[in-house]
Amino acid sequence: MESSPLQFARDFERLKSDIARSPSPESALLRLVAFWQNLKERAALAAYRTYLEEYLQLLSSLLNEKNLTDMTIDELSVIGRFVKELPAGQIPLPYREAV
Repeated sequence: MESSPLQFARDFERLKSDIARSPSPESALLRLVAFWQNLKERAALAAYRTYLEEYLQLLSSLLNEKNLTDMTIDELSVIGRFVKELPAGQIPLPYREAV
């Protein structure tokens, strides 16, 4: 069952709080990736555009070589599958080509 817009807003704020309190950038990135399932069905809706933009800004700040270096193969696989789900042009090109 899809959550209401109000519940989604609460979940998104919780996500940002979790990321801010995350013990490492790697765990913050994995938390952000896990949240994609909540956002991907809504991403095309105008009412959720600001959430998508903010999500992509967070992703841009966390998806970098330094944060990927210490991840396990399983974690990198999760990131790879996630990157392939994103619409073209939503992440830096080197990372899209790497997966």
